[in-house]
Amino acid sequence: MKLSPHEVADLAIKAGFSATVKAAGLTDSEAVVFVAVCIGESGLDSDVMARSADKLPDGTPNPNAGNRDHGLGQISGRWNYDKIQAVGGNWRDPAVNIGVCYRIFTGAARQFTPWHVYTGGGYKAWLPDARLAVAHPWPYVDRAATSSTQLTALTAGVTALRADVAAVLASLRKHLT
Repeated sequence: MKLSPHEVADLAIKAGFSATVKAAGLTDSEAVVFVAVCIGESGLDSDVMARSADKLPDGTPNPNAGNRDHGLGQISGRWNYDKIQAVGGNWRDPAVNIGVCYRIFTGAARQFTPWHVYTGGGYKAWLPDARLAVAHPWPYVDRAATSSTQLTALTAGVTALRADVAAVLASLRKHLT
């Protein structure tokens, strides 16, 4: 299932990635970096299972050949098989996958080094999208704007009601005199 960056931001924050604490050595929060990593790793498709190529781009044999990476955070079956099994193999569930990623992240001393798209720098291309998503996680409704809109609508309703009451009173006065 394809998710939006906003949905992933919401799940990441709920899992424990901080929207305010800066990621180690970076100017962006943990949640921002994690969302960018997920975009780069899986394209935000929770069903993705990637298999490592037999050869590296330079043609040499890949020491990770055949490794399978799972879901949004592309959890490595080679390095984290135990964590995948601990959740009943339910890696396709976005909340479960992100929860496992959070355990991997905290197990790595709150570093993103277990993710290749981070260590290779590819996540940086997705930082603008991730920043917006974390600033407005799903549901991405501006609560203050929503409250203001509701108050404006309520005020308009009361004003209309006052006008109706005034018209009824004027009509009654006319008939009583």
